[in-house]
Amino acid sequence: MASEKLREWPNWLRLFIIPLTVGLIVAFVEFLLPRISEIVGPRQPVVTITYPSDGAPVEIREMIQGTSERIPEGQLLWIIVYSQMAGRYYPQNDVGAVQANGDWSSLAVIGIEEDVGRKFDIVAVLAGKEAQDAFNAYLAQSKDQKKWLGLERLPNGVAIYDRITVTRK
Repeated sequence: MASEKLREWPNWLRLFIIPLTVGLIVAFVEFLLPRISEIVGPRQPVVTITYPSDGAPVEIREMIQGTSERIPEGQLLWIIVYSQMAGRYYPQNDVGAVQANGDWSSLAVIGIEEDVGRKFDIVAVLAGKEAQDAFNAYLAQSKDQKKWLGLERLPNGVAIYDRITVTRK
């Protein structure tokens, strides 16, 4: 029935309807797509450790590597080593250097020479200003005192995004 009515329209009008419809759809999509995050909310950050793998044996010094997406402004990627034996968190000096493509790497010291065979967690976190200040204060104090006692808990403003367990070689 609708197709019969369409046939009654002049050719120039029928040729005009299809591009007009496509144009309206394209305009709607171009308008809507940039606003989807406003409608459904922002997509969450993603931080993943890609090296070493979960369960891997590791050296005392390892270059931890990973990927990331959508790290919010004001947040920094930190690698934290958690000693399962001591039950303490050790923020690493080398804040994760995130490349333009989202890849990152960070040098981590995993335990001390005597920790061969012990288990550690490598934790990738995003830290806000308060947590960054706490990590930097811990690192400065540890360096001054030449004692790396670790933190009993992670400070406020830290969100854990990935955690793996490794065994020291």
